[in-house]
Amino acid sequence: MSAASVRTLFLFAHQDDEYSAAPWILEELAAGNTVACAFLTSGDFRSDPAVRDAESRDALKALGVAAGSIVFLCSERGRIGDLELAARSTEGLAMLERWIETAAFVPARIYAPSYEGGHPDHDAAHAIAAAVAARFGVVANAWHFSLYNAYRCPRPFFSTLRQLPTAATKRRPVMHPRTRRALTMFCWRYRSQRRTWLALFPGALLSRFILRSEYVARFDVARLAKRPHGGELLYERLFGMKYEEFASAIAALSS
Repeated sequence: MSAASVRTLFLFAHQDDEYSAAPWILEELAAGNTVACAFLTSGDFRSDPAVRDAESRDALKALGVAAGSIVFLCSERGRIGDLELAARSTEGLAMLERWIETAAFVPARIYAPSYEGGHPDHDAAHAIAAAVAARFGVVANAWHFSLYNAYRCPRPFFSTLRQLPTAATKRRPVMHPRTRRALTMFCWRYRSQRRTWLALFPGALLSRFILRSEYVARFDVARLAKRPHGGELLYERLFGMKYEEFASAIAALSS
């Protein structure tokens, strides 16, 4: 690692979340920065974690991430299951902090899923990232990427790669058309998740390839004390988890 290299941590809830972060993974690597990718859950909802691990490992290696910089976090209790990250958020934070200490990888820049009401694990990963950013004094260099949400979307619709409105600083990716096309189609690498991507791909195609509207935004930690957006949240619709239940589950992260 060169003296000018920036230690950059990409934090994901599930295997395949890296699809949404791919433009910035390439950007960080092209800048000569040292990239590490950490996954907080086993992603075991209707899928074999080992299969999903292999898919994400292969996808990240294709982007240029070193195999030794891809970690699937685990605690004494094992891996955190899909849809369990909010309830086990302090455990998730402890796993991440333990890895940072063991790997001696203190991040100077962090990327994590947006706090957008799409999936409770994504929002919990954002809250965990905020706690780590605060601990290491890098909140001003913490950025979030959208996966999906139901902001202003009537049932059964939702948006993919579309950020909620924010006044925070934004950064759009600069990509060659060939790269943009390749990263749009990147989702088909996740064979175990084809059912999910059949639903997500049209919105991803629109945001990433047609409108070129995706961006990362700087963390606004104060938003974590509020509902992500008005109206029904997507995780309330899909998983029956109420916002109040989620907020109560992650409250310990800010104590």
